[in-house]
Amino acid sequence: MRRGTRISTAPPELNLVPLLDMVSLLVQVLLLHVHFGSLADIPATPVGAPVGETSAALALAVDIGDRGYVVRWNDGGEGRNEVLACTAPCTDTHDYPTNDLASLLGSIKDGHPEESQAVVRPISDVRFDVIARTMDLMRATGARELFPDIAIGTGSK
Repeated sequence: MRRGTRISTAPPELNLVPLLDMVSLLVQVLLLHVHFGSLADIPATPVGAPVGETSAALALAVDIGDRGYVVRWNDGGEGRNEVLACTAPCTDTHDYPTNDLASLLGSIKDGHPEESQAVVRPISDVRFDVIARTMDLMRATGARELFPDIAIGTGSK
């Protein structure tokens, strides 16, 4: 430093333009990487009569649980249910007795060929792919149409 030069005591001006540029770029990058979620609402309407009541309606319902399927239906006013249990713990789609369900639904359809409605009722913590696979089985097995009008309800333990 030269002698006689005074050091300024005024604070220096801050240039905030580069900082604002970085913040605007950061906001844009964050918006590109955000995941926008959406909720879907599946309308469910009551189908048929409750199982066990004296009625001509079939009122077919398939409960999906962590132990397998429970199929309930009316057969000439008499409530029936069939338990299709898993041989191993039901954790994946392949663990559920889908072949047994398909043959039972086929025999129910043989007794009630005019019926097209059914209810699927998942019970706590059932994976979505299991519900979707069950609904596919209930709609059709191979080329045969079974119960194409499916509603989703709440299951009971």
